[in-house]
Amino acid sequence: MVILADKDKIEMEDEIRAKVHHDKKIKIVLRSGSVIDRHDIEIVNPHSARTIVVMAQENDLHDTHSIKTIMALMKSHNRKSEKYHIVVEVRDRENLEVLELLGKDEITPIVSEELFSRITVQTSLQSGLSEVYNELLDFNDFEMEFVKAGSCTGLTYGEALLRFREGTLIGIQREGQESDSNPVANTVIEPSDMLVMITGKRNGILSAAAPSIKSELFSNSLEYKKVPQHTLILGWNNKAPEIIRTLDQNFVKGSQITIFASTDDLEAQLESVKSSLINQQLSLVKGNIRNKKALTDMINKCDCNHVILLCYSDTMDIQSADSLTLITLIHLRRAVEETGRNFTIVSEILDIRNRALAEATHADDFIVSDNLISMVIAQLACNIELKRVFDELLTPGGSDIFLRPVRDYVKIDQPVNFYTIVSSAARYNQTAIGYRIAEYSTDADKKYGVVLSPSKDQAIQFHPDDKVIVISNQ
Repeated sequence: MVILADKDKIEMEDEIRAKVHHDKKIKIVLRSGSVIDRHDIEIVNPHSARTIVVMAQENDLHDTHSIKTIMALMKSHNRKSEKYHIVVEVRDRENLEVLELLGKDEITPIVSEELFSRITVQTSLQSGLSEVYNELLDFNDFEMEFVKAGSCTGLTYGEALLRFREGTLIGIQREGQESDSNPVANTVIEPSDMLVMITGKRNGILSAAAPSIKSELFSNSLEYKKVPQHTLILGWNNKAPEIIRTLDQNFVKGSQITIFASTDDLEAQLESVKSSLINQQLSLVKGNIRNKKALTDMINKCDCNHVILLCYSDTMDIQSADSLTLITLIHLRRAVEETGRNFTIVSEILDIRNRALAEATHADDFIVSDNLISMVIAQLACNIELKRVFDELLTPGGSDIFLRPVRDYVKIDQPVNFYTIVSSAARYNQTAIGYRIAEYSTDADKKYGVVLSPSKDQAIQFHPDDKVIVISNQ
């Protein structure tokens, strides 16, 4: 692993030593130099790299450095004849066309603000979802990979779901087509198909004969109807406009969104957002989110379903912005107790080391923005094919990950195995990939109750507040 940055080598070494715990089998080589200088780039010999990752530069909102870096790579006299595999973080989606012209089938762009906004919106609606994404992306216990159809050829997708005791089937990659996460249960698997799997590093994929399912354990209460929602956004940064637009794509007409923040020129910034909204009415209340009385008054007036707390990352340094977030969370929790209001709270944290402090406020969820984006980039650096899977799971209108009440799938008066849950979910064209135990929802050591890709023959005694984690189209 070779890193080139316009930063002192000793400073980089100290930062990595303090923040990164890596396998000593991996050698990290650091070089100081400009990422837009062709001669400096040649120092790290990019032409022999399996993958090249181009990170967005701080305060480079128009991707100037990233585009120049890619131009320097593409125009190098030493470039290899084979195609590059370049993953690039993009801040401005208008530059996607430029990147396509530079290297259509060699560049995989990640629009970081869009990725963050989609996950923030989904997590604001469902407590625990950010931990599901962390589990899927962090390389610790699970991986997503593509395996040959093999013995599943000729089976329907619904039948194949029950053929893996360890490892979880989540979709099909059909030759020459986009990935299809959670296809309809009667989709027949063809010999040339690749299966998209979540696999545990300990057990990998263990196939098994189709088990006998006790259908009398099924529950039949599954019914979801979208109703108008009211979202309160506290604070402001450059990610907020994209979050508002994404909320609009997820909600039905009659929904509302209220901004409570104090930022210069905020009215002008919101004018361009308002014109693009279809399902939501947008209003602005200027105020100090640090002020407990102002916050409590806002909660009383708002009667919201969801609260999204954003860091003032545009105007403060990381630690100051996180400190303001922590103070606001404390006031917000007290306001909840005093007003008796019931809503979800999701908060943005900039430094992952501050998450443990934030947990003391009992907010429903936390998004560590840079950490999450870095994990997606790392996944794509290892397996470019996952881009299709992420695009579907993180794009409104496709398949999404949901945490649904376990009682919607099975009766909970006796233990059931995960085979039964998978089979019950498949009746609704959903793919069950795990569960969340409510008792451990605040326990970091137990991964906040999230269990992904469990052994399907293990019996579990569920309780009324527990959830099933499913991939669904609705």
